[in-house]
Amino acid sequence: MESHNGITAIARHAAITTTAPITTAIKAANAPRRISSLAASVAAGKLDGERFNSTANFSPSIRSLPVTNIASDDFSVLKRINEINAELAATNLESDRSFPPNLGSETTLASTESIAQHHASATARQSEKEIQRQQPVSDNDRQQITFFESVLSDPDAADFAKIKFAPLVKARIRSGSGIPATLRRRIWLWLAGANIRTHAKPVPNFTPNSRFDKIIRQDLGRTFPEHPLFKVENGAGQKSLYNVLTAYANYDDDCGYCQGLSFLIAPLLMQDGMTETEAFAIFVRLMEESGGSSAVDPRRFALRSLFISDMPGLHLILHQHTELLRIYLPALDQSLSVLGITPTMYASQWFLTLFTYSFPLDLVFRIYDLILSEGAVSTLLKFSFAILRRNEPILLATAAQDNGFEECLNILRGENVLKVYMGNIAVLIEDALILDSVISDSNLETFSA
Repeated sequence: MESHNGITAIARHAAITTTAPITTAIKAANAPRRISSLAASVAAGKLDGERFNSTANFSPSIRSLPVTNIASDDFSVLKRINEINAELAATNLESDRSFPPNLGSETTLASTESIAQHHASATARQSEKEIQRQQPVSDNDRQQITFFESVLSDPDAADFAKIKFAPLVKARIRSGSGIPATLRRRIWLWLAGANIRTHAKPVPNFTPNSRFDKIIRQDLGRTFPEHPLFKVENGAGQKSLYNVLTAYANYDDDCGYCQGLSFLIAPLLMQDGMTETEAFAIFVRLMEESGGSSAVDPRRFALRSLFISDMPGLHLILHQHTELLRIYLPALDQSLSVLGITPTMYASQWFLTLFTYSFPLDLVFRIYDLILSEGAVSTLLKFSFAILRRNEPILLATAAQDNGFEECLNILRGENVLKVYMGNIAVLIEDALILDSVISDSNLETFSA
């Protein structure tokens, strides 16, 4: 699967291995119950089909999880943790308790130093402080920081999957600018459950893997080559990326390493203070195929299925994306089909890299926030569909041109697809979040084999 462009190679592999009989069988098995389920939703008033199909009438507005879903005793918990914080502030005490606990602290690992220790110089830190002084914290950001610090300080909130006020946390993540950048490392560890000792058992093994060492090293320079952390060959960032990729190849022999995994791990290492061991722990949780069966914690990540042999998870999510396009954007679906453009040609790259390959990092981090708090597949499909829906008028006009095939692909690949947002990623996030009633784990079951 090696090539100069690893992600293109994966997309090409996906296109080759997705055979017509498999696709036909999946569609045939699901069409009756899918259509009847969606028709019932429209009839019951759960889905405004006319509004949803009309791009002209589309007016994005965020739909956060309603606060009314939270029981009164949950607010008591929040009140208590705020009181604890107030007491600590009043006595001017600083807790020396690490939250989350340092993973693998029992084991001496030479390569678990913080990326910040490797990468940031005193000058860079001073420049960052100057920028922060020039950009005062907004009231919304200050409220977000206060809220998440309160949650993290609560001893009863050690396991996100079990806390009673999880819906309120999810609503906060959806609102404003999402998780504060200064807390993102701690919150991601917490959301992933990587701070819980039961999920911290895998100790990373950084010994070079003979099967995958060559291809891992080849991909280091292709991963965010312009980012300061990874641009220096054999620099601290590339070494840390190599270590985490190697550790996972040693941990999961069946999956090993697949081109594209480096783009999933790099954003974890970009978080200030994130160690290689912590990034490894979060990544293991994201790849795990368990989870999602509990009503308490319906999230499911299961990214591993996108990368193992035959890529069943990739085939499934591409099929789900195709069906959403066919049902809700039929004109665009028809135009792209006539041109011979299939989702494999553009969406494979989105899904295999969690949109990290060419999208701005501030958007990527928000997508990670939502994946970790709400689950992977539904989040990825919300964003992929929202992007197509917002670009539908442009794509329809472009498809009618003589060079429609090339121009449509130019829009769908890379950052061109975001030009319609004119740099305002908040609108894209709103576009995605209003799709809750259409794209949810329960609704997506109707698109599964």
